[in-house]
Amino acid sequence: MGKSLVLSYHTINSYLDYLMGAFLLRQLPPYQSNIRKRLVKRPKLYWRDSGLVHALMNVADENALLSQPWVGTSWEGYVIEQALGELSSSGCNFNAYYFRTSDQYEVDLVLDFGKEIWAVEVKLTSSPARL
Repeated sequence: MGKSLVLSYHTINSYLDYLMGAFLLRQLPPYQSNIRKRLVKRPKLYWRDSGLVHALMNVADENALLSQPWVGTSWEGYVIEQALGELSSSGCNFNAYYFRTSDQYEVDLVLDFGKEIWAVEVKLTSSPARL
């Protein structure tokens, strides 16, 4: 990200730290377990307020939103934020992660409750199918 903006790594990190401290961004660390596939180890960032993102991107209405190439990512961030907020407010103890292998297999949200691990995949579609 720093190279594309012509900013140093340290500057980008300080901006990200500020945005996370202001509760505008959420950083999900990667889930790591003992498996044979090579894992992606960078954290994943989500905007916590999808309405703010849509306003900043000048999205006027639902049709304009659904035509955006990033709408799936926006939906994913919204669902993750709502799920983590609900779990936190209900007093659950958990750690949240995402999981991705180097060959791009991904689980959007991994919830580790200590004795149980839940995997959550988020998709925006008008015709959902059961897996």
